[in-house]
This record gives sequence, structure tokens and C-alpha cells, in this order.
Amino acid sequence: MLTFLRTSMSSSAIRYLSVARGEGDIQKMNSVYNSIIMIHILFGGIIFIVLEALAPFLFGHFLNIEQDRLFAGEIIYQALLISMFLRIMTVPFDAELNAYENMIVFAIIEIIDSVIRLALAFTIQYVPWDKLIWYGVGMMMIPIFNLIVKYIYTRYKYKELRISSKELWNPLFLRQIFSFTGWNTFGAMAGIVRNQGLAIMLNQFFNTVMNASYGIANQINAVMGYFSETLRKSIHPQLMQSAGKGEYDRMLRLVFTSSKFCVLVVGIITIPLIIELPLVLQLWLTNVPKYALEFTQLILISSLIGQMSAGLIAGLLAIGKIKAYQIVVSTLMLLNLPLAYIFLKLGFAPPWILVGMIFCEILSLIGRLVFGKKLIGLQVGKFCCHVILPLLLIMGTNWLILTEVTHLMETSFVRLILNSILSVLIVVGLAWIMLLNTMEKNAILQFLNKFTSRLKR
Repeated sequence: MLTFLRTSMSSSAIRYLSVARGEGDIQKMNSVYNSIIMIHILFGGIIFIVLEALAPFLFGHFLNIEQDRLFAGEIIYQALLISMFLRIMTVPFDAELNAYENMIVFAIIEIIDSVIRLALAFTIQYVPWDKLIWYGVGMMMIPIFNLIVKYIYTRYKYKELRISSKELWNPLFLRQIFSFTGWNTFGAMAGIVRNQGLAIMLNQFFNTVMNASYGIANQINAVMGYFSETLRKSIHPQLMQSAGKGEYDRMLRLVFTSSKFCVLVVGIITIPLIIELPLVLQLWLTNVPKYALEFTQLILISSLIGQMSAGLIAGLLAIGKIKAYQIVVSTLMLLNLPLAYIFLKLGFAPPWILVGMIFCEILSLIGRLVFGKKLIGLQVGKFCCHVILPLLLIMGTNWLILTEVTHLMETSFVRLILNSILSVLIVVGLAWIMLLNTMEKNAILQFLNKFTSRLKR
């Protein structure tokens, strides 16, 4: 839930800061920056109050939690609300780093963040008190660290952007950004309602063990999504700045490039993971919950389809006219809930709820193509021929070859490594031959030349 919400709010903030930077107006950029901070204070406060008000109903009448674990659940919920508010307040500083394309700081903070999480996980076995409460409160401390570090760094690195009491309440920018952020958050909330609605539905039809399986699938999917999110952070500021400068041809080229590379990066990892998932889950969990395998495989396929829209989403956000787009696409996403209810009510196996997710993801892709044509002048036929069809062929070929390898070799760690290496070779080779254009190939070669030159130094 936090990931969806923060991604949406972050993309709104990045959009306005990057477009303002593309226009070259520092005063406007500073006004936008202050307005973004004020909006996140308001959004964070409202969401915190609403979820706090829902707590008695959730824990008293709705959630299916064992009585002896109810207190721990309530503590975790409060820790989550504080974490959520802090992470929302970090978004403006994330957007600032992103607009200036400062990926090194992002990488360093993410590494430190991961080390802290790992250290916290290791301490669980040693604490003498409630381990769940310890972990939940410990996880709450991480966003405090992130907020402090990012605020201090951006304050001293980008002196042209300053928090000003006079600029915090700028009706013009507040109205524009609030409207855009509101509709963008509406789209993110549709994703939250879908994902958490499926979790609640599984809880009501089955039990918390089924929630654990679904949670494992979402956790793995979140890790895969991190790779594409990192790539988008490097491409989308340029795309947004192109819109700010009025360079729409360049913006459309980056729409194509973003969708290509997001699918390639995620596909290289996802395809071998889907095929070798029985071994991976066994190594990771030992006792694998029922349906965790099927849930994870299906949600990864859905996510891979969603990556084809990565560039389209950025292009639509860059233009800013997103009201109708968010309403239509959000409705298509939420269609997953009634489909899931029908499947479960008719006695279908639980993984069918994610078959419905794949179907809705395909509908959402079609919807984005329609709005891409209408709002940013996307040539749908060209996008299908130069992006979607080649990517389907590359991923399909990769899948078939790796599946054949699994038939020829017994399940083992060696086969996992071999399939991972083969996936890189197959995807990179086929992409170079049939997907990437001359400009994209030249950009990759230039990057490799610079990288090797730095290594030699």
C-alpha cells in the first residue's frame, strides 16, 4: 500500500519539478517545490487521520486476527501509520533528487536502508519480547532516518530551493498540483484498493495462511518492481524536462525507450525466476505456504505486462491532462475485485484471482494506448510493432529456451545459475537484433565506453 501511494505522489512531484526545471525558471521551480511540500503535509495528515479513525472498526469488527495476537496487530498498525506519514513527507526530497538526476545519493541511501533492514531481521531471533512488535517498531525507525538524511542533503546541495513560509501557500500552484496529485493518487488508490481488497477477500474466504502466501508473492513482486523503478528514475526526468521545453518528439522517443528497457530489465530477472520459483521458494522459506508458488508466478506475469506501459504512463503524466485517463484505467484495474469475488464464490482455486489481475492489466494497457494516442500523439501501430510485439517475442523465446533447459536438467542450484545467465544472453542478444534502434544502441555503447574508461583509471 505504501509503495503504490508513494510512487504515485512521487511521480506527481517529479513531474512538476522536472517540467519547471526544463522551462529553466528557478523562481517557478522554488514555488512548485514549496507547494509540493505543503500538499504532502495535507495529504499525509488526511490519510493518517482517516486510517486512524478506521482502526476501531478494522480491529473490532472486520479483520480476522487471532485474539491473542490482536494487541500486536494494533501496535503494528500504529507503527505503519507513522511510517506512512514519514514516507509521504520524504517524497518532496526524493522528487528533488530525481529532478536533478542525483542517482548516486539514492543508491547510497537505499544500500544503507537495506543493511538496516537486514540487521533488524537478524535481531529478531535474539529479542526476548514480542518479535513482531520489535520488527514493526524497528521498521518504523527507517523512514525517520531517510527523512532526516534526505532533508539535510537537499538543503545544503540545492541551495536555490528553499522552504519558505511565503511560498508554502501559493494558491495558483497549490490548485494545479493538488488537482494533478489528487487524480494521480486516485489512480494509485485504485491499485491499493485492488491489492488490499484481494488480500481481504482471501482473508474472508480462507485464513491468514492464505494471506501469507499472497504476501510472499507481493514481496517478491516488489523486489522486481524496484529494478524498473530505478530505471524509470534515470529516464523519466529527461522525459518530463522534454515536455517542459516543448520537445515533444524527443518525449515520444523516450516513451518508447522507457517501455522497452523497463520490460527488458524486469524480464531478464522475472522469466528465470518464474521457471525456477519452486527451488527459490524452497531455499528461502523451507516450508512453502500453499499457493505461494502459483500466486507469485501469476503476479510476476501481471507485473511484466504492466511494465509495457511504463513509458506511456510517464508521457501522459508529463502532459498533465490525466483526469479522464485515471478514471478509465482505475476502473479497469478495480474490475479485478468483482472478478475475484465471482471466481471465489463459484469455488475456483485462489490463484484465479490473479488470472483476473492479468486480464485487467491487459485491458489497462489497451486503455493507456488509447489515451496515449489522444493526449500525446502516440502512434499506436508503431508502438505495437516497435515495442509490444518484439518484447513479446523476446520474452516468449526466453521462456521456451529456459523451460527446455529445466526438462534436460534436474532441479539444482547449478540449473538456477545457468538459467539466469542464459536469460541475460538471450534477452540482450535478441533485443540488440530486433528491438533497439540505432540511437538506443549508440547510447548503450557510449555508456559502456565511459564505464570502461573509468575502470581503467
